[in-house]
Amino acid sequence: RALNLKKAIVQRNETLRKVAKAVFEVQKEFLKNGKTLKPLSYQDIAEKLSIHELTISRAVKDKFVETPYGIYPFK
Repeated sequence: RALNLKKAIVQRNETLRKVAKAVFEVQKEFLKNGKTLKPLSYQDIAEKLSIHELTISRAVKDKFVETPYGIYPFK
């Protein structure tokens, strides 16, 4: 059971890393100037990563991201 738990945690972290990378690629301008946050949906990221929208929703739930312009809900 411990190995299955470890595998699930590693997979969750990998999914979150992929989602973050995809979001930050789209939000480069915001990360540079803090002013131009582009609209982005779970569907946009899901299509880009070929994973289900619910997977993305669960990955970013109750998570926050710290930027030079403040802390934002990752959602």
